[in-house]
Amino acid sequence: MAGLDRVLPSVYIVDGGAMYLIQGRRKRPDGSYYTFWVLRETVWDKSQKRPVQKYLGYVGRYPVISEKKAKQIAKKIGCSIDDLRRVKGLKIIES
Repeated sequence: MAGLDRVLPSVYIVDGGAMYLIQGRRKRPDGSYYTFWVLRETVWDKSQKRPVQKYLGYVGRYPVISEKKAKQIAKKIGCSIDDLRRVKGLKIIES
């Protein structure tokens, strides 16, 4: 994704990949910017012999999600909610 320009310095390793939050920014037609947070993972690609980043899920405008949304993301990407709780910068709140 172009425009995903700010990575938080800390990552959480899950199944050999590093899961982390990244802040994206898009320019609107009126010139203002829309910022959002995305959950990503870095894994080693054996065929390309280099690390590649995989999009895991959209978090939203702020790095704060409800427990319900955290369960949906965890189910989608095949990890536990505790794995998501360990991602630096991501806050999961009780619904």
